[in-house]
Amino acid sequence: MSQDTDLSHALNLWVELSGVDPSNKSYNWGDLGVLDMHRALKEALELDPTEITGNLIFQYVASEYFKDRSFSVQELLENPAQVTDYLTKSASLLNYLSRDEIKTISREFSANVSKALESYGATGEDVLSHVREPHRLALLRRDAFRTLKNLSVHQFLAGSPEKPEVKPVYGKQVYRWDNINSMLKALVSMPSGVTVNLISHPTDPYRSYFAFALRNGGNLFVFTDKEKTPHPLAEDLTRRPDKVLAAREARNWFPYELMGMTVNDDGKVFVQPIESMELVAYQSSVRPLKNLSSLKAPSVIWLAMMLDLIMEKFWDQGFQAPELSYTGEMVKVNTPLIEEATSRGLAVAGYKPLSLPEIELIDIKSGHGPANPAFGLSAEPKFPNPEQASDLHKTSSTGNWMEDRYGHLVTKDVLNLVASPIDCLALSFDGTGPAHAGKPAGQMMNLDARNIRKHSSFLSGRDYAEQVQLDSLDSTSFGTAQEIQNDRLFLARSNYAKLIQKHADDEFSARKKEVLDWFSSRVRANQENLLRLMADKELLIQCPKHEEHGDRADSWAGEVNGVYSRRLMERFSIVGEDEWRKRHLNFYPSKGAVVFRGLGYKNNAPTCFQTSAPSSVVVKFVPETTEDLAFLAGVALSDLPDVLQHWGLRKRYVGNHLLRRVDPMEWQCENPWRNLTFLCVFFFSTRAINKL
Repeated sequence: MSQDTDLSHALNLWVELSGVDPSNKSYNWGDLGVLDMHRALKEALELDPTEITGNLIFQYVASEYFKDRSFSVQELLENPAQVTDYLTKSASLLNYLSRDEIKTISREFSANVSKALESYGATGEDVLSHVREPHRLALLRRDAFRTLKNLSVHQFLAGSPEKPEVKPVYGKQVYRWDNINSMLKALVSMPSGVTVNLISHPTDPYRSYFAFALRNGGNLFVFTDKEKTPHPLAEDLTRRPDKVLAAREARNWFPYELMGMTVNDDGKVFVQPIESMELVAYQSSVRPLKNLSSLKAPSVIWLAMMLDLIMEKFWDQGFQAPELSYTGEMVKVNTPLIEEATSRGLAVAGYKPLSLPEIELIDIKSGHGPANPAFGLSAEPKFPNPEQASDLHKTSSTGNWMEDRYGHLVTKDVLNLVASPIDCLALSFDGTGPAHAGKPAGQMMNLDARNIRKHSSFLSGRDYAEQVQLDSLDSTSFGTAQEIQNDRLFLARSNYAKLIQKHADDEFSARKKEVLDWFSSRVRANQENLLRLMADKELLIQCPKHEEHGDRADSWAGEVNGVYSRRLMERFSIVGEDEWRKRHLNFYPSKGAVVFRGLGYKNNAPTCFQTSAPSSVVVKFVPETTEDLAFLAGVALSDLPDVLQHWGLRKRYVGNHLLRRVDPMEWQCENPWRNLTFLCVFFFSTRAINKL
């Protein structure tokens, strides 16, 4: 019987003896521990084709399981044959897992690890105690294979490898760098080999990350635990950077304590900020942080395994990435790395300089076709009914009307920004009123990112925004040419959206009183028509389902006689059992509410607007569309103020921009007029309401 067949038989026997089949879709709560054992074993066998890791983990999980397995006296008395059969099969499995071949593999594996650790000077008792326990080494080896599979790989130089007689140098220290740009430049002048590195972020210690760096002649690779974010602003927006860092720490054995990472009394990860430097400020020297031999035992063992696996794949097997990677700095200054490589005589014939065109306004404006995928998800109407699609367009909070109205005030100079992470570029305005074609668009200024709160965007004066923080491509970011271009377009789109929002907010501040006065006067002039509707307790209007539109619906909606409708008008009591509703009579004229009431309060509520007697009934109109506004004002839709002709409470939900790449026009650009509710409220006494 072949070894493969034996292993297959052993795995089937393990499923039978553990009583848990990992292929089943359902399982009991008590089976979770055994299920985790199955998953660990399956992953180890898949990751390591030599099956060394899988066999050692198999031996460990089976032994641990059988230590806790027991039989009751009743089982022994009632089913002795069944118990005997179980014990026989268990012994057979353990004998297979403890055969001489496995013992030899285990000894050789431990000896190889011990030899590798000796080369780093890691010979302390804590390290040796791990080496003496093969299952610990197997779990760390499994983790190393997992990390090799999951770490992002970036190749910055492509050229000729070293000659076969050249032996790689294994770095015996963890090196600290202020940015990846400094590390890449330094590696070109260092001997070919592999190192462990900590890249410190100058403003946010949670964004520091570890990287393996390998140079083989004219080939330069970086493997990093840096999170792949959905878009370049995600790290600025995350509410719990400590959770992101904790997740990274749980997946890898990098020495995160070197970042200053600790766990506070609440169990949250905390990182002490590190003093930083300047657009890319290149280090003048290599900065060793700590010897690998001084790290905790699991970290140094795992790192030694990782360095061997990396060398095997990227040195011995001659791996080449499908595309080269570049830093954000190379958008503006393309030469630092290649100049250094050329000066050192490296053969980098495969290097292609980054060449990206300047972004023009036409590149980031919304068109009539599908949105640029670099922007992310956007609210494309998906309704089969053209009338519903038209209605959505009219009520969308980020429709093209805002671009049509304010887009011409955005200039190209905010589209191609590249800056150091310690710099925050911003536009400064005089704050005296809305911008217009003949008025300067704003003065560019440079702020210290360490002294501002991101992502605040606006610094407001009394009525008008005086400063808009802009988004720049981080000069120390990195990725393929397409990834960098996508991020540039996203950031340009973000600045475009921010400035459109700024100009929309300024016009809102300038015209809010005018528009509110207009609406109030028209509704009051139309009150006789509205009073005729109040004989009924409610007024329902057919509408699309709210879940098809989005995130806000202030009035009731549901099916009535098979027709989905919403409530435009509601009449309700505020006395007797309904007196509790008085506590919720919050109607603000500053939000557009038009309130018909008498002078003063009686019984903790405004008095009747017709008789000045205590109010007992309230009638409330809750508009949601421009048609509703026109109806309440008693005017044609075209007679509404221009800024209200795109008003609406309904907005289609696109996605969570904290977790997904969502078009900045969907979350950075919000129709300010949508914040006005335009409620119409009437207070009636019992006598007045009975006359209707």
